[in-house]
Amino acid sequence: MADHKTPQAARLLVDCLAAQGCDRIFTVPGESFLPVLDALVDVPQINVTTCRQEGGAAFMACADGAMNAAGSGRPGVAFVTRGPGATNASIGVHVAMQDSQPMILFIGDVGRDMRDREGFQEIDFPAFFAPISKWSARIDRADRIPEYIARAYATAISGRPGPVVLALPEDMLYDATEALPRAAVTRPAQAPCPDAMQAMMALIGDAAHAMLPHQGAGAGQGLEDAYFLARLLGDVQVSRGNLDELLAAYDALRRPRACRVQRTSWEAGELYELRDPAVGDDKQALGATLASRFDWLWNHDLDADVRDARARLGWTALSHCA
Repeated sequence: MADHKTPQAARLLVDCLAAQGCDRIFTVPGESFLPVLDALVDVPQINVTTCRQEGGAAFMACADGAMNAAGSGRPGVAFVTRGPGATNASIGVHVAMQDSQPMILFIGDVGRDMRDREGFQEIDFPAFFAPISKWSARIDRADRIPEYIARAYATAISGRPGPVVLALPEDMLYDATEALPRAAVTRPAQAPCPDAMQAMMALIGDAAHAMLPHQGAGAGQGLEDAYFLARLLGDVQVSRGNLDELLAAYDALRRPRACRVQRTSWEAGELYELRDPAVGDDKQALGATLASRFDWLWNHDLDADVRDARARLGWTALSHCA
C-alpha cells in the first residue's frame, strides 16, 4: 500500500482524475511515473489495467472513451512512459483524433533539469503530438495540476471530441503542493447548426413521405417535419436528458398526419383514375370533391403543433422559439 511518503504531486494528480470521474486507466508501467502508480494503489475506484504494449493501451483508452460517449461522457485515460513508449501510443492518439474519440494520454517525461540534453529518450512531446491531438502540453508545476487536468477533460469532451496529451516531468511528480482538485467538468450544451438540422430533417422527411404520390405531399411533409423539429431542437430548454421525450412528442403529433396523408393519397389516386366508387367519372362531383379535399393538408397550423408539443414536454414559454 502507498503511504505518507507518496509524493504530494502524484497524489494530487490521481485525486484530480478521481474528481473528474475517471474509473479506469490503461497503462504499460514505466519508471518515469512510478509515483502515480504508487498513488493509484490507494484509490480503489480507479481500476488499473496493465497492458503489454503502449499501442494497445492507447487503443483501449480510445475504445473506453468511445463507449463512454453515450453514458458518462468521460474520456478514456492511458499512462505510458517516454521515448518509444509514447511513440508506440501515438497511433492510438491519431485514431482518436480522426474518429473523434475522447481520450487523455499521460506521458512520463524526463526531469525538468534534464530537458534539451537529449538524454533518457527525450522528445518534445507537446510539439510531437500537436498535429494529431486537440491539445498537447507539459505540466511543469505541481500547483497547476488541477488546472491542467480540468482543461484536459474539458478539451477532450467539448465540441468535436478528441485526444489530449499531457507530459509529466518525472521530478515534478515528487514536488510538494497544497493545491486541491477542481470540480468535475461537464460537456457544455451545444445547439445543433440550424441550417444543417433543417437540411437533414428535410431530407429525412422527404424520404419518409416519398411513397405518397398524387397529392404532392412528399416535399410538403418533409418541410413540415423540418420546421417542426427545428423549432423544438433549437429551443434553449433542449438537453440530452429530454431528447427522447422530444422525439416521442414529435412522433405523437406527426405520425397521425403522415398516416392520413398516406391514406388520402391513395384515395386521391382513385379519384384521378376515375375509380372512386362514390364519384366515378362524374366530372361535377369530382370537381367539388377536389376543391375541398386538400384544405386540411395545405392549411395546417404548424405553430399549433409546436405549442402542443411544448405543452406535452412541460416547457415554459420563455425561450427564443416562443
